Amino acid sequence: MFDIESLMQQHVEPKDVRKRPKGLKRWLSYLWPQRVLQKSSDYTELLQVLAWKGKYILETNKVNYSFGSLHGIMEKALTELKAKHASFDRVLMLGYGGGSAAEIIHQQYQRDAEIVGVEIDSDIVDVAKSFFYTKGVRIMQENAFDYLRKASENSWEYDVILVDLFIDDVVPELVFKEQFIKQLASVASGGQVAINTMKDKSGGFTSANKLQPLLQLHFKAVSTLDISAHNRIILCK
Repeated sequence: MFDIESLMQQHVEPKDVRKRPKGLKRWLSYLWPQRVLQKSSDYTELLQVLAWKGKYILETNKVNYSFGSLHGIMEKALTELKAKHASFDRVLMLGYGGGSAAEIIHQQYQRDAEIVGVEIDSDIVDVAKSFFYTKGVRIMQENAFDYLRKASENSWEYDVILVDLFIDDVVPELVFKEQFIKQLASVASGGQVAINTMKDKSGGFTSANKLQPLLQLHFKAVSTLDISAHNRIILCK
């Protein structure tokens, strides 16, 4: 017997993209950034949504959190994972932000990918739902380290895990703990992991250099990808 619903799904357009500014604000955004929302949260001194060149972007006072420069970084990282034959059936995003990577996966790689986005900051979750991309994503407002521990204990597995954990431009110290790396490897279980790191104030990739030897203890293959002048992605399998 034919599965009519599955057959029809093959011809459905990709999931909707993120929301866009409208009216005068949209047109003015092509001239200069338009502030739409500004607030502080328990984890970030300044969160702001800007309309810029016809789209919304999520910024702190130091870095782009979603749909600005980070969007390009995620596009390149996901392209590299695809070249390494990654499957996007089940994806875990530790540090969701506005959902740049989720939109790219649904639009460019797998329309029906099952994506879990873990984000500790409830204000960012609210902003993502209001301005950015959450369609077809299971958003968990939860500490990423707690979620990963729970996933490891319950033998949950993912094909791709994206680790984009920052407080502004700083990687939380728990990311460098061996327990975190062991749980990450357990949940990846044959899948692929991409960890975003940034240059420190001295201009070096301290976070990446600190993580690599730990990752090599628990993954068979570890490599790096310099995506921009400021970002280095660590790829693990």
